[in-house]
Amino acid sequence: MIPEEQNNETPSVSQADFRELMAEKMRAAVRLTLISILETELEEYVGAGRYERTGTRRDHRIGHRTRDLGTSLGVIENLPVPRTDMASRRKYSRNTSVDKQSGIMQSERCS
Repeated sequence: MIPEEQNNETPSVSQADFRELMAEKMRAAVRLTLISILETELEEYVGAGRYERTGTRRDHRIGHRTRDLGTSLGVIENLPVPRTDMASRRKYSRNTSVDKQSGIMQSERCS
């Protein structure tokens, strides 16, 4: 049996390929960190962990929505943002006091 020669050469990688690889790894690390932070914040807000039943629960999880987030490292795609039941039911209405002030300011400009 003849021993096989081992190829000890390391593959050459261009500087641009290396930078892109590092940026990709950094985006993945930032994505995992953000997911962890969002989950921890939601647990603190809700007052219970996932599938946990407590008497102090303030809200319920109802899944997540995905968002893209632009960073200096590039776009982090499909970041899962957790949702709660009460937040999804909240109606976003216009602040009429701001509209009134805006109307007053516009009418003063027109005169």
